[in-house]
Amino acid sequence: MDRHRSSSAAPHAGISVLDAAYGLRVAGDPEGALRVGVAYLERGTGQLRAAALVASTMIRLGRPLRAGYALDRMVAGFIRRGDLAAATLAALETGEERSRLIPPIAAAFARTSPRLSAELSRLPPPLPSPLAVDPTLASLSGDALLDRATTALRSFVVQPDDVAEDAKIAAAPFFSALDVAPLEALLSALRSRECATGDVVVRQGEPGGEAYVVVDGALEVLREDRGSQPVRLASLGPGRLFGEMALVSAAPRAATVRALEPTQLLVISRETLARVHAEYPEVGEELGRFCQARMVENLLRHSELLAVVPLAQRTALLERFTVTTFAPGDALVAAGQPARGLFLIASGEVEVFGADEQGEQVRLARLGPGDFFGESALALDRRANATVVATHETVTLSLGRDQVAETLQAYPAVTRQLADAASRRDEATQTVLGRPTLEIDESVLV
Repeated sequence: MDRHRSSSAAPHAGISVLDAAYGLRVAGDPEGALRVGVAYLERGTGQLRAAALVASTMIRLGRPLRAGYALDRMVAGFIRRGDLAAATLAALETGEERSRLIPPIAAAFARTSPRLSAELSRLPPPLPSPLAVDPTLASLSGDALLDRATTALRSFVVQPDDVAEDAKIAAAPFFSALDVAPLEALLSALRSRECATGDVVVRQGEPGGEAYVVVDGALEVLREDRGSQPVRLASLGPGRLFGEMALVSAAPRAATVRALEPTQLLVISRETLARVHAEYPEVGEELGRFCQARMVENLLRHSELLAVVPLAQRTALLERFTVTTFAPGDALVAAGQPARGLFLIASGEVEVFGADEQGEQVRLARLGPGDFFGESALALDRRANATVVATHETVTLSLGRDQVAETLQAYPAVTRQLADAASRRDEATQTVLGRPTLEIDESVLV
C-alpha cells in the first residue's frame, strides 16, 4: 500500500495525529492529510483543528467553494477559545485581500473588547489520541475523497459548539494592545507559512525581515556562542510571537529557531508592517514598546551578567540601568577615553577594535544581545583600551561609572562576575594585541 493510501495515521513520537497530518501536506501528500482530517471529523473528536485541516487542504486541492462555508464556523470557534492566531489563519484561507472574517476577530481581541480578560489564558487544544483511518476512507482519492470531505464539513458546521458565544477570552500579547481598526489592518496583512520538522525558520547571525506567530506546532530557540554547541534557550508553542526585533531593527538574528514538528505560522514582513504603520502609526509605536519589554525579559532570563543574581531580584537590578539606542557607526566606547561605565546589550550588535604594537586596528570581538562590556576599564581603573562601535541599531542598558560602585555594593555577587569577566577579556585582548596582561583587583570595582 503506498503512502497516499495509508490506513494508519499514527504520528511520529511526541507528535499528535493532526500535526503529523499537517506534515503529510507539507511533504506533498495533501490527500493523505485530508484522510486524517476527515477521519477525525467523522469520529466527532478534535473537530475544530480537524475542520481547519480539511477546509484548508480542500482549498489547496482546488475546491474553495466546498470548504469556504465552513470557515465562518471555524473562525467563530477559535475566537471562543481565545485563539487569535488560528482564527486569523482560518480567515485568511479565503485568499481575499481583506477577508470578511477578519473584522470579527479584530473586534473580539482589540484593546477595547468587552470579552477580554487578563485573568484567562487561551484554551489548550484537546489532547492527541490514536486514530486509525478506516479502509474505505483510506482507499478514496480525487473527487470521491473531496465529496466525503465535503459531507464531513457539513456535519461539523451544524453541530453546536460547547463553548459559549460570548465567553471571556485571553488577551493576545501585542495584538490586544491595539484598537479595532489598526488590529484589523494588521491581521489582514499577515500571510501563512508551513514548516516541516527540522526546518530552520530563522538562523542566528543572518539578517531578518520578518516576524512570526505560531499557530500550531512547536519550535525550539537555539543560541550558539563562539563555536560552542548550541544551547537551547526556549521552546515556542501556539500563540507565541517571535522574531519581532527584525521589524524594528536591521540587527542580525540573535538565535536560531527550528521546527520540532510540522508547524503552521503567521508571518509579517518589515515592508508590510511599514505599510500598516503608515496608515496606523500606533501599530509601530506599540510594537516598539512590546519589543523593549521583550528585550528586558530576555536579559532577565539569559544574560550571563545577571545569572548570578536570584531571578526575583533581577528586575530591580535592571531598573538601575539607563536605556540608550545607538545608530550604526556610533562609538559607544572610544579607546583612550575614561571608562564610561558598564554596558549590557539588549538588542543589536557591536564590534570591538584595539590597536596592536604596530598601531594597526584589530577587531577583537563581536558582541550581541546578552553580552556586556566596559568592565575591564572599570576593574583596571584605567582608560578604555578598545573602541566599541555599533554595527546595527543597538539598544543597551548602561550604568554610569558612578552608579557601578553603588550597584555592586547592593549586588555583591555581580562583583566577582565582573572581575572574572574582566580578567578573561583582558587576557584575550592583550594576547591578540601582543601586550602583557594585568592583574585584576576586584576591590577597584567597589
